[in-house]
Amino acid sequence: MAQIVVRGIPDEELDVLDARARRQGRSREEEVRRLIAAAVDEERAWSAFLERASELRKRLRTRGRRFSDSARLIREDRERR
Repeated sequence: MAQIVVRGIPDEELDVLDARARRQGRSREEEVRRLIAAAVDEERAWSAFLERASELRKRLRTRGRRFSDSARLIREDRERR
């Protein structure tokens, strides 16, 4: 397994991290591992979402449907009010 060294972490941030780890009954190292794992899970979920959205757009396009940018439509609607 790989290891990383992170330098320059402010003492105040380490104090907060340590308090968080203590509340959970974990060491600082385990808390950092869990934070990294959570960030990786979040990134994987976001990537999977983008992939699913892309596939959905492709399927809808093959049926001859085109969709415009909804943010632009919402903005235009708000400006008309």
